[in-house]
Parts: sequence; C-alpha cells; structure tokens
Amino acid sequence: TARRTQSAAGPANIGSRSQLHLNATITQVLIFGIAWYAALLQGLRFLGPVHLTARDLLAGVVTLAVMGGMAWISQRLRSEDERRRLWVLGLLPRTFREGAPFVLLAALGAISEELAYRGVTFALCTMLTGSAIAGALIAALLFAVVHYPQGGKSMAVIFGIALLKQALVVFTGTLWVAIGVHFTYNVLAAVGMARRAREAQWPDALPPHD
Repeated sequence: TARRTQSAAGPANIGSRSQLHLNATITQVLIFGIAWYAALLQGLRFLGPVHLTARDLLAGVVTLAVMGGMAWISQRLRSEDERRRLWVLGLLPRTFREGAPFVLLAALGAISEELAYRGVTFALCTMLTGSAIAGALIAALLFAVVHYPQGGKSMAVIFGIALLKQALVVFTGTLWVAIGVHFTYNVLAAVGMARRAREAQWPDALPPHD
C-alpha cells in the first residue's frame, strides 16, 4: 500500500481508494485469523464478554488523550514537506462512498491489531520470557516494526503508543477498551489529517471538496 501511494505523483492522484481499502481489509482479516488461531492453540481467550466499569472507561479516555498528545508532538517534529508526503494520506477517504470502507477498515484494524499484539503476542512473549515487562517491550517493538513504511519518527511514537495501550489492557483486564481507543484514534487521526491537508492546500495530498 505504501509503495502504491508513493509511486503516484501524490496521494491526490490515486484514482480510487477502494482497492487500497480492500487490500488493507483483507490483510486485517488475515491478521485476525492468525491471531485467533494462535490463541486457540494456547487456550487463550481475549474477546469474550466483559463488564466495563466507569474506571475502565475513564482509563480509556485518558489513554486516548495521551495518544493525541503524542501524535501532536510527532506532527510538530515533522517538516511541512514530511507531513504532505505521508503515504497514509493515500488511504484517507474523499467521498462518502469511500468513507464507509475506511470506517470498516479502522474497526477491523483496531480489533485485529489489539488481539494480535496487545493480546496474543504479549501473552506468548510473556510466557516465553517469564516477564510481563519483556513481553510488553517485545510486543510493542514488533508493532512498531510493522509500521516501518511510516518512517522512523512514526515508529518511535507508535512504540510508545503500543506500551501505553498495553498498560491500558493490563489495567482494565480486557482488550475491548483498547480496541475502542484504537478505533476512535484512527478515525480522529484521519479526520485531522484530512483537515490539515486541505487547510494547508497541499495539491498533491488531497483534492478539494466536490
């Protein structure tokens, strides 16, 4: 996906996001399937029903706010040229028709990635190393590595976000709050990036409104 968006003369020149969204959705479904199967093999259960308390929801809100602050710092560390060349701009929906698949992708991504990294990878690495701290660090590192197309600065922020959400999972005892935070963050980040692209009038990032 990164190669396809970067090979164009800019994300705005990508004809339709539909194929990109479909490819990414299939990838997320595969990640979910592999993680779910790995959990079954180890007798692990992560996505069962859970009773959420006000404390859990408050922890989710605080985590989301901290993640937003980390994203803001990440943006400030980038030059305008770096911001306008972010390949993820190529995934942002431009129409309502493209918006629905993007929201579905954001939801699937939140579920599959939290299950795969904050759930299965963390649990397996903790069992292998005998240390929850080591398990969290390894899972966060792997999560950052798979985001390498976004660049080193993003990987560093993503590593911190992964550790923060792992702490949230341990605190709440469930993946569901982290999934909700992940989904909300993805959607808000997409809306924010689209708004900044239009306000800055980056012709190679996003086309104007129809």
